[in-house]
Amino acid sequence: MGPSGDLDPARASKPRARTAGSTADSAANAHKPAVTAFHDRYLAAYGQKPTWNAKTIAMIKRLVQIHGVDEVVRRIGILFDRPPEYVTTALDVATLVQFFDKLAIGLAPRAPMRHGKVDAFSMAMDELRRLEAVEAAAKRNGAP
Repeated sequence: MGPSGDLDPARASKPRARTAGSTADSAANAHKPAVTAFHDRYLAAYGQKPTWNAKTIAMIKRLVQIHGVDEVVRRIGILFDRPPEYVTTALDVATLVQFFDKLAIGLAPRAPMRHGKVDAFSMAMDELRRLEAVEAAAKRNGAP
């Protein structure tokens, strides 16, 4: 320190510049694709933006830390494409967190029932949707 108590400019350390690809930056922003995915799906479903605050962002961050961003984005898609029948509220972040584990098997084929009989067309369409989702996931992960 200088005589007046100020930092001596010659000894002061320069702040380090953060690089765009640093580990700290990527870890701090790992949740952003999930936030964007939820925001876009909510906007498309309801025509309005969801309410974001520190609590809802923290919910998304926690899911991403535990499960990874790709899995969180996949389950957001399931929540909006095929929500469980027992979900009767608006599809918000709290609903995503509450039913996150139940959404893990959301793309499993189910046999639609029509008057006690399996409807072959609906079953084929469910299988097609499942295969398309698997193919899209493979493309996102870099498979040819």
